[in-house]
Amino acid sequence: MEKEKKSICWRPKNALIECIVMTKCFEEKGEVEECIGANDCFLERRNWTLCKMNAVNPRYRLRGNPYDVATEDQKKIEARDERIRQRELEEDGFVTK
Repeated sequence: MEKEKKSICWRPKNALIECIVMTKCFEEKGEVEECIGANDCFLERRNWTLCKMNAVNPRYRLRGNPYDVATEDQKKIEARDERIRQRELEEDGFVTK
C-alpha cells in the first residue's frame, strides 16, 4: 500500500483554505479564488507565502522550514490517524512495522 504524499507547506496551505472558507466573502461568493485577497486571512496567507519562499532557501534545508511546522494538536491528530491506519492494515492482514 502506497503512503500518501504531502506537498511542501501543506499545513499553512490547509490553514489558509480553512480560513478562507470561514470568511463572509466565501459565504457570499462561494469561490476561494475570489476571496483569497481578503484581509481576514492575512496571517495565514503570509505564513503560506513565507513557507513557500523558505522551501527554496538553502539555509532552511538543514534547519527545517519554520513556517511548515505542526502545532501540538496537529501532531496528536496525525499520530492518531496513523495509529488508526496501522490498525486497519493489520485487520486486513497486512503486516506493518
